[in-house]
Amino acid sequence: MAAGEGPVRLREGRAPEAARRVPARSAARAVRPAGLGRVQDTAGGGAAPRRVLRGRRPHLAQACRGRRARLPIRPSLEPRGRAPTRHARERLVRGPRPARGRMIEPVTFYFVRHGESEANAARLFAGRTDSPLTERGRQQAEAVADTLAGTKFDRIVATPLHRSLDTANVIAKRLGLPVEIEPDLIEIDVGDKTGAAWDEIAALPNWRDDGFVSWPNGETLDAVLARSLRALQRIARETPGGTVLVVGHGGVTRILVSHFLGILPRLDRSPARNTNLTVLVFDGVTGRLEKVAESSHIGETH
Repeated sequence: MAAGEGPVRLREGRAPEAARRVPARSAARAVRPAGLGRVQDTAGGGAAPRRVLRGRRPHLAQACRGRRARLPIRPSLEPRGRAPTRHARERLVRGPRPARGRMIEPVTFYFVRHGESEANAARLFAGRTDSPLTERGRQQAEAVADTLAGTKFDRIVATPLHRSLDTANVIAKRLGLPVEIEPDLIEIDVGDKTGAAWDEIAALPNWRDDGFVSWPNGETLDAVLARSLRALQRIARETPGGTVLVVGHGGVTRILVSHFLGILPRLDRSPARNTNLTVLVFDGVTGRLEKVAESSHIGETH
């Protein structure tokens, strides 16, 4: 239409653009200072509202604060979490890291296996059952007490099983410390193999291979590791920078050693005589082994 031919007329049957817009559920609200651009209006007709933040990155924080935080922001400006970088097992067994600014001062753990029990002498797997010390086992407890007498300990921890507790009491008498009970460090539940002979255990499929991960109707290696680390983390938080003696069991100590050597699910198969000594420096997250299954203090008669 040429200029001066009169007012513009709308085509029949077509509403103005503004009239054809679906009414918004509520008025749009600015999420940053005026004059820096606009925010997309909320959608109408029952659609989920959505906003898009355009412009300068510093206004991201203002857009996220409280007003309508449930609405998504343009993906290019959204914060992105880092991809996981650790193996799932590490996340499972390590537990939560200490809070920033409250790191645990490293604790030195001395792990001593209990003295010889009646089940050990008979070459049977006792598992969670109670098997008292033999006379030889009591002599072994006295020998390791002599070895540890020169070390200053802050705590002595044992498990509820008497072969652990009786060994700990012999050492505690020499060191002049009370014995604390820690159920999470109890021996592995070997399930159907409780009381089984060593030869029968050695015949289990994958017993000496990487594929051995659980006992028949008993505990998995991961479950034992999780509870054991939970106990160590708790003790470390309670005794920062201290030295702790743990009188425990061969199976649990092997799993802890295997974890800190990085070889799970295969178990460390180093020879581990009764009252052998393992030393670990642990900060609640990572650990460093200083000795593994040391037994030079045990004479041939022991």
